[in-house]
Amino acid sequence: MSRKEVTSASIGKTTSGGDVISGAFVFNFSATHGLPLSFQLIRLQELGLTVDWLGYVQAAIQSGRKLNRVLATIEEESLDVYNTEYRIAILTKLTEMKSLCTK
Repeated sequence: MSRKEVTSASIGKTTSGGDVISGAFVFNFSATHGLPLSFQLIRLQELGLTVDWLGYVQAAIQSGRKLNRVLATIEEESLDVYNTEYRIAILTKLTEMKSLCTK
């Protein structure tokens, strides 16, 4: 994944001013090219980008994936990439989203 490919994706800003990449782009890149999420996360981290996880989950669900499986994939694939504190923050937000979806 090159900066040029990533630049063609939707890149925005986080509330803290960091660069965020479209979760749909990340999901579709994996679904199309078969590249594991963990490899993408490593490369995106090198490029200074974070993932819009809500967009990732929405794209995965729209493609027919089950929510529990999507969340498990994010947890498994981010294990070696992110530090524990960041992973817990991601998973907490996604779990909150899951509980909202099941109400």
